Amino acid sequence: MSTKINVRSPYYLSYSEPPEPLPVFNCSYANAVNFSVDESGTISLPTLDYGAIESYTSAAADFSNGTFDEVSSDTLRTLKLTIIAPEGFSNQGDGIICEVTATQPLKPVDCPTVVSPSGSIPSQALNTGGSSVTIDYSSYFTGTTSDFTDYLINNNGSYLDVSINSTDEEITITSKSTAGVFTIQLERIDNSTSCSAKQTISTTLTSLATFNCTTANLLGGAIAADGSLTTPSSIGTITATKETSGGASVTSIAANNTGSDISVTLYYDVLVPAGYSNTGSTIECNVTYTQRSNIITPTFTCSDVDLDDQAILVDGNVTAGVAKYYGPNGREYLTIESFTPTNFPQVSEITRRDVTYTIEVPSGFTNTGSTIDCEERIKQPAADIPVAGPCDNKNQIWYVGVNNPDDYTTFDRKNIAAVTFLVNAEDVLAPDGSWEGKTLCYNGSVINIPNGNHTYIRKTKGSFYAQQSTQFEYVLVFGSANTIKAVYLKDWNTRQLRRL
Repeated sequence: MSTKINVRSPYYLSYSEPPEPLPVFNCSYANAVNFSVDESGTISLPTLDYGAIESYTSAAADFSNGTFDEVSSDTLRTLKLTIIAPEGFSNQGDGIICEVTATQPLKPVDCPTVVSPSGSIPSQALNTGGSSVTIDYSSYFTGTTSDFTDYLINNNGSYLDVSINSTDEEITITSKSTAGVFTIQLERIDNSTSCSAKQTISTTLTSLATFNCTTANLLGGAIAADGSLTTPSSIGTITATKETSGGASVTSIAANNTGSDISVTLYYDVLVPAGYSNTGSTIECNVTYTQRSNIITPTFTCSDVDLDDQAILVDGNVTAGVAKYYGPNGREYLTIESFTPTNFPQVSEITRRDVTYTIEVPSGFTNTGSTIDCEERIKQPAADIPVAGPCDNKNQIWYVGVNNPDDYTTFDRKNIAAVTFLVNAEDVLAPDGSWEGKTLCYNGSVINIPNGNHTYIRKTKGSFYAQQSTQFEYVLVFGSANTIKAVYLKDWNTRQLRRL
C-alpha cells in the first residue's frame, strides 16, 4: 500500500505508513491438538501451531506429578495449559490459559497380569547446570510380557533432558538451569495386547541461588470484571492470593463498577520449592492486572472466540467444528452461521488453509445480534491423488500430418496440405517449447511415432488454398518413447527455422 499526500511549497511533510497492528495471541492461534491420556493415565501433551506450553495442571482429584491415576471406566480428562505467546503477537511473552480435553480409557482387568509396575523408582537429586544420573530400571516392572516397548514421556523438557537405553534398561536424566521438583514418566507397553504400565520418577534440582519472584515466573493469571480470579502458574506453589501486601487470603475481589477499566495489583504467597537456598520458606510476589468494567458493555471480537475441532478432510471438505467463549456462566458455545470456503481441492502434501467462520455474537455485547468473521488457519491432510495418464486433460483438436520423409529444414515446398487426421494435444493456441517431453493422443491412446521422425501440426485441415496462403508451419521432431523432442516454427516469410 502507498499513501500520497500533496502539500504546497515551501512546506515539507514527512510521512510513513503506520505499522500494521499485531494480533492478540489466544487459544485459537495456539490450536492445541492431539492431546491424549492412555489407560495408565500417562499424558501426551498436545502440539501447537504457535506458542509454547510453559506448564499444565488439572482440577481432577487424582492428578499429581503430571499424570492421572488409572480408572475403572472411560473418563473425560481436562488439562489447563499455560501457553507463552510467541513473537509476532501484541502480547508476546504473556501466558494464556487454554483448556484441552481427552478421554482416558479404562484399563482392561487382565492388563495388570500382562504388565504392571513393581515398586517405585526412587526419587533423584541433582544440581542444576547439567548434572546427570543414570538409573537401572530393569527391576521396576513385572508381568508375563516378553515383547514390549519402553518409552520416556518428558513433559518438563524446559527443566530436564532425558534419554533411554532400552537394551540395557537404563534411563539418564540431565538437569538444566532451573531448580525445583520435576517429574517424568517411564511407560512399558506390551506389543501384542497394548497393555501398559508406568513409573513416575521425581527429580529435585538444587541450586545455590535464592528463589525470588523472577524465578517464580508467575504467568497466566487474570481478574474478571465481576471480580472472579484466575490463579497464575508458578515454579513454586501459590498458597494464598491477597489484595494487599501481607493481607488476608481471598478467593475473589469486588466487581469493577467504576465505568472504565482499572489496574488492580494482587499479591501471592509462593512456597519456595526444593532446590533453593531458601527452600520451604514463603515469598510474596505481586502482579498487576487490568480489570474490565462490570457495567460497560464490551464489543465482541474474534479474540473472545475459541474455535475448536475445525478440520479439513482428506477429500478437501471443511468441517465446522465448534466455537466457544468464556461468558458469565463459564465456557459457553457460540453459533457458527456459516464458513467459507466449504471445500478445497485435494492436495498431495499437508497444506495450511485459511477458512473464515461467520459467528453470531452472543448477548451482553455492544454488537449483540450481529455476526463477526473470524479466520482460522487449518492444516489440510495429504490425499492419495492418482497420477494423471499421458492422455488426460488433452482436449484440443489438432490436425497432424503423416510421418514425412522430407527434410524439414529446407524451404522447397510447403507441407501444410499433408495434414490428415485429428489428434488431441495441449490446450494452447500454438505449439511451443513446453511441448517437449510430451505426447500426442488419438482416441485416448498415445500416437506411435518412431524416434527421429517428424510431422507437421496445425489447427485447420490442409487444402491447396491453405498450402498456398499459409506462411507458418509447426514441426514436431520426436525422440524416444513417442515423446516430442523439439518444436520448430517454420517461417515462410523470412525462410527461417526457429526452435521454440
